[in-house]
Amino acid sequence: MPVFTIPDAISFGWSKVRENLGLFVAIAVLAVAVTGLGQIFFRWPPLSAPLSWILGVLVEMGLIRFTLRYHDRGQAEFQDLMPSWERFLEFFGGTILYSLIVLGGTILLIVPGIIWGIQYAFYGYLVIDGKLSAVDALHRSAEITRNHKGHLFLLGLALAGINLLGAICFGIGLLVTMPISLMATAYVFRRLSAAIPAGPFQTLPVTTQAPA
Repeated sequence: MPVFTIPDAISFGWSKVRENLGLFVAIAVLAVAVTGLGQIFFRWPPLSAPLSWILGVLVEMGLIRFTLRYHDRGQAEFQDLMPSWERFLEFFGGTILYSLIVLGGTILLIVPGIIWGIQYAFYGYLVIDGKLSAVDALHRSAEITRNHKGHLFLLGLALAGINLLGAICFGIGLLVTMPISLMATAYVFRRLSAAIPAGPFQTLPVTTQAPA
């Protein structure tokens, strides 16, 4: 019995977005707007690029926190989008390490970059949710994704296809498909974390909410 199935993950994401569509669309609009602030207000590339990256990190932190809370509680609020500032340095450090790992793997004939990208993909969830250090989060991500990389790769292709359909609809569809992808990813993270005991790592309680 697989830890998760792709149809169940997507079904869960769609069911949660559908039950509160207005909230998720508003959040998607806000995320896009905040991420683009660096390009809007700072036209000088040496300044706008780093600022946009930092804003992107903050947005990602907020989205992880929001989607996990919505997954666990069946509801969340705009204030849940506020990033955990005490986790910023760990998250930022993890983002740099993850980027370097994937870049290094890509240089090594691309395939290792894809494998490592999947293997360490949940570092951010573990920094925010499990309050792990950047290095421990990368190690823990490798633990929970072990033996699931092929399945996660197919999930990534499925979500990319869904978002491509959203982009085809003049980009407006992304305001729906992006939240579906985020909720589906939160669903998968919870199930992977539950399947493999945390051992020495400290994580928050996991719920077993089934997709609607």
